[in-house]
Amino acid sequence: MNVFDSHTIEIPCPHCSHKASQTVGRLKLNPNLTCNACRQSFKVNANELRVAIQKIEKALADTKRSLSRLGK
Repeated sequence: MNVFDSHTIEIPCPHCSHKASQTVGRLKLNPNLTCNACRQSFKVNANELRVAIQKIEKALADTKRSLSRLGK
C-alpha cells in the first residue's frame, strides 16, 4: 500500500466536466468511474492519475519545507 492510496482526488468527467472524488488506491484497483451528474461511465487516464499523484507529492514536499523552517 502506497502512502497516497488513501488520499482523495477529484477527476473531471470527460463528458460534462463534473468532478468525481475518489481515492488513489481505488483508482489504481479499478480506474472505471460513473459520473454522478451525467451518469456516463469513463475510465481514468493513467496520465491524469500520475499528474494527481505528482501534485500530492509536491504539496507534501512544500509542507515539509515549511515545517522545517518553523523550527529555525
